[in-house]
Amino acid sequence: MNDLLQFIETTFPVLVSHKYFFVYLGTALEGMYSAILAGFLASIGTVSFWPVLWVALAGGFTNGFLWYAVGYFVGSRPIDKWGRKENRVGKIIQRVEQYFCKYGGGAVLLAKMTWSVTTATMIVAGSLKYNWKKFAMYNFVGSVGWAFMFVFFGFFFGHGYGFLVEYIKDLLVFILVLASAVVAGYIIKKTLNLIFVRLIFLGEYFKNISDKIKNSVDNLFPDQDNN
Repeated sequence: MNDLLQFIETTFPVLVSHKYFFVYLGTALEGMYSAILAGFLASIGTVSFWPVLWVALAGGFTNGFLWYAVGYFVGSRPIDKWGRKENRVGKIIQRVEQYFCKYGGGAVLLAKMTWSVTTATMIVAGSLKYNWKKFAMYNFVGSVGWAFMFVFFGFFFGHGYGFLVEYIKDLLVFILVLASAVVAGYIIKKTLNLIFVRLIFLGEYFKNISDKIKNSVDNLFPDQDNN
């Protein structure tokens, strides 16, 4: 473990000397994978756990406001352009807008917590000029849940590496375990994204079923005019 830390310090001195700044920058501009990496580095002692957790939280909070600002000052044009590239994406974005109009801050909270269509939801919030104070509250609460989830996730995988390194002292193990954490995080993200998308389509799905049942009943028992 000490050999690994020495390797990182020797190879990436700037990253080590400004490690918390780069964690903040990574989580603010990228998000999930940077938070996983932050937890991983905390588990091997490169950074302290609680400070890096709060730094990741601050980065996640900033990320939400960055996309909110895009929507506020530019409007929904970025996601409209994105949606035109693929029909399904366009439908998802349309549902996100409807979902936000219905639930407001709750949609922000759910998108942050599940890290699902988060960018689109934040842009929609800004483009609709959603109250920034309310947005800040939901964005913060969602960022807390998001930071704890993915930093702890990286920390868990880091402990797995710490267990393996007792038997195999090789940089390759470090790379493989870190890659496994990233892949697992990607799978979780895609799964949560699928659940969120299914959720916002669920209302229309049940409405269509109910309309079909109603039409079937109406056809079986048509109204008769009373003369």
